[in-house]
Amino acid sequence: MDDVGAPSVASMEVSAAGPGGLTVKVSGELDYSSAPSLESEVDRILGLTASSIVFDLGDLRFMDSSGIAILLRIVDVFGPATVVHPTSIIRRVVENLGLETLLRLAEGGR
Repeated sequence: MDDVGAPSVASMEVSAAGPGGLTVKVSGELDYSSAPSLESEVDRILGLTASSIVFDLGDLRFMDSSGIAILLRIVDVFGPATVVHPTSIIRRVVENLGLETLLRLAEGGR
């Protein structure tokens, strides 16, 4: 996490992933304080058309329930997503919440 008192920062980048798919790369710290700054990007993603979604979480350092809520909001529109490059902590959060059918964890990780 960031230094005490410093705001956390998160970002999302969207790119094409194969025919009809999208990759959403999430970076930084996706938490209660940074989630509101991503609302316009999430709304933009929800307006796109895609047959599949991949979340690349390789550069995500931290995620709390606000981050999970954002991912699930996207999954609610596009269906189950594949999660690539999750850290062991992110992997544990998804597994402990029982979300593996909605957020399918790719093998490997960090």
